[in-house]
Amino acid sequence: MWSHVDSTDGCFFFSGPAGTDDRLVGSARIERDGNHIKISIENAVFEGTYREGQLDLMRISSHAFDGPWLALERMHGRYVGGKMIARYRYNECELASE
Repeated sequence: MWSHVDSTDGCFFFSGPAGTDDRLVGSARIERDGNHIKISIENAVFEGTYREGQLDLMRISSHAFDGPWLALERMHGRYVGGKMIARYRYNECELASE
């Protein structure tokens, strides 16, 4: 469940809870190997570390809208009692086309 979502009026996002390409909703699959952790939400896969109850995950994805774009997403927070409580950051940039 997402809460306290802030977004810019009139904008759309390639990924996120209301993403046009990757909707980050529903159940997440969590895989852990030592400090390495992978969280999959539908086809979106975030990878990073889990140490001392703290999560630090990121994802870079490619998208197309009048040219190529990259989206960088990051989740940082904690995983306690079967719940992930984290901040989600989303940045995107248009790539130069030849």
